[in-house]
Amino acid sequence: DLGYSAAEKRVKDNEFVLARPDISTVCLWHEHDSDSIFDTQFVIIREFRSPASTEDGFIREFPSGSAIHNSNPLEVASTELHEETGFYLQPSRLKAHVSRQLMGTLSAHQAHLFSAEIDDDELKWLKAQKDIAHGKEEDTERTFIEIYSVKEILKNNLFDWSTLGQILQVLGDTY
Repeated sequence: DLGYSAAEKRVKDNEFVLARPDISTVCLWHEHDSDSIFDTQFVIIREFRSPASTEDGFIREFPSGSAIHNSNPLEVASTELHEETGFYLQPSRLKAHVSRQLMGTLSAHQAHLFSAEIDDDELKWLKAQKDIAHGKEEDTERTFIEIYSVKEILKNNLFDWSTLGQILQVLGDTY
């Protein structure tokens, strides 16, 4: 019974649950020549999403997605990164982090988080892609690359709590 808590012996019937396949998320980061982790730069994608509540109607998040016919999170991560940025990264460079539920009060799926540090040349290439649309047009997906430091991410209201949590996980596992 959906909404039944055996531990509490009651039904909670005023909620609903959204479900989708688990997603794989890729956090590419570049350590800035600074002593502060707040200067660390992250590769973000910008994509129009109908439920976005930002001023411009776009969400900003890490390259991510799911694949109905592929349940290998690492393979999905590598594919999604390439689709949404045009950047190919050897899957062996991706570091796996813990998987977590994104929004436990609303959705049931998990995000498998992966990260990789990129070098100066890779960062330069990604910055040059700024105004080039990526994504799978047949899935109505158009993504654009943006680069932000942690300081910039925290100063503006363009990022959701899930993205901030993923940044914190990667930084915590790295430093």
